[in-house]
Amino acid sequence: MSKIPLYVIADCSGSMAEPGKSGMLSYLLSYVAECMRLGQMPSWCAGVHALSWAATVQPLPLGLLLTTGLAAPRPAGRADLDVLMDVLERELVGAGGAVRLLLMSDGGIDHACQKRWQTWRARFALDIRAVALGADASRLALEALAGKGALYGAEEIGAALHDWASPQAAPRSLAETVAALVVDCAADDWQ
Repeated sequence: MSKIPLYVIADCSGSMAEPGKSGMLSYLLSYVAECMRLGQMPSWCAGVHALSWAATVQPLPLGLLLTTGLAAPRPAGRADLDVLMDVLERELVGAGGAVRLLLMSDGGIDHACQKRWQTWRARFALDIRAVALGADASRLALEALAGKGALYGAEEIGAALHDWASPQAAPRSLAETVAALVVDCAADDWQ
């Protein structure tokens, strides 16, 4: 199995300023950092590159989240998708074009930007998962960015990260996994 870099993109735009969203983003970033610390990243992962994204894109030191308890950067400004595409394009060229993106966002991205993203991403071998943050997250916008079947709720961060271990398997939500288990258990003879 070839190794593929993982880019964790943390939306730090102004719409993420609600305490619930920023707290959840910090928790999700800590989850990824803890998986790294414990050596629990999927076997395909060549390394994790975390980026905060708003009007600019900045490296996000996940290791500091664990050692210092730092939260995600303070949310401010607009999420500029064009800036994110420019940064990612430079990274993609350096990585040979095959990367995986884990986008953590509330999806506050207008339709025109979504269309530009879809045109841009068609040029690369991108495998994207989006994690929706907040009760008001635009699930349609996030699915437009990540692709059909690649949208997860914040409570499904483990599945979003670790389901990639089996690239042939379609992503399953937590509800689908539980439903499959219930069907399997119903077939068992408990008497």
